[in-house]
Amino acid sequence: MNNTKEVNERILKITEELKMIMLKTTELESQEKTQQKERIKKLEKQLQPQPQPCQLLTLYEVCDILRVKRWTIYKLVESGKLKGYKMGKEYRFKKEDVDAYFESNLIKY
Repeated sequence: MNNTKEVNERILKITEELKMIMLKTTELESQEKTQQKERIKKLEKQLQPQPQPCQLLTLYEVCDILRVKRWTIYKLVESGKLKGYKMGKEYRFKKEDVDAYFESNLIKY
């Protein structure tokens, strides 16, 4: 009878150990899944297009792009044909505004 009792106790002990191992395994799996989800979120964030900062051009850069003199740029700004921003004593222009002005003056035959 002692022998059977010992065997039953060992079986119970082994069963408990197996349960503990299974619990730890499921905990580890859930932690791994959580970590994987976090990694996926980080990667998805990196893949999303980032907003580009507005590219500002100086008066002289716009002169170089449009191949005109600075007085022509002043006249275009005064007439409202080209959007310009005055920062202190200097002018700044958004690249897209310069491109839009250029495209709006396309010669059509």
